[in-house]
Amino acid sequence: MNKTLVKVGSLLIAGALGLTVNASKASATSIVIHAAGCKSSSNSGDIVSTNLGVKNNSTTTSRTVICSLPRVVPAPDGASTWNFFVDGTNPSGKATDCTLMAFDFEGTQVGGSQSFHATEAKYDRLLFLSTGLVNSLDYTMLSCKLPPGGTLRGFASVDAD
Repeated sequence: MNKTLVKVGSLLIAGALGLTVNASKASATSIVIHAAGCKSSSNSGDIVSTNLGVKNNSTTTSRTVICSLPRVVPAPDGASTWNFFVDGTNPSGKATDCTLMAFDFEGTQVGGSQSFHATEAKYDRLLFLSTGLVNSLDYTMLSCKLPPGGTLRGFASVDAD
């Protein structure tokens, strides 16, 4: 009877450990942020925060916004990139241009940059920076030029892979 209890107990412990290991591998961490916190790079009154994000209310002029992008740190062991998704909308025939950058504590740009040009009405773009060039203490930010009527909705920083 004791041997049976030991076997059952051992199986239960092994199963629990297996679930714990698998759960930690399967769990992903992400930070999702609304774009309303982005700021105009000029003193233009055309950039407004709404429930849909940050919008360029101009009917004639593209405007640039600057957004702080928090990220999941530290990067998981073996990760090669920091990953960010950027979501927004464009009026028909218009485009949004965004650039992801990182800076160290002295304000020096590190790790290069990555950009996109979105012409679709709704976009969801992946941008990434190398963990070999951008460390856990560097700051990440996004600069986007919004077309008249364009809206930057939000961002997601997801586990590097």
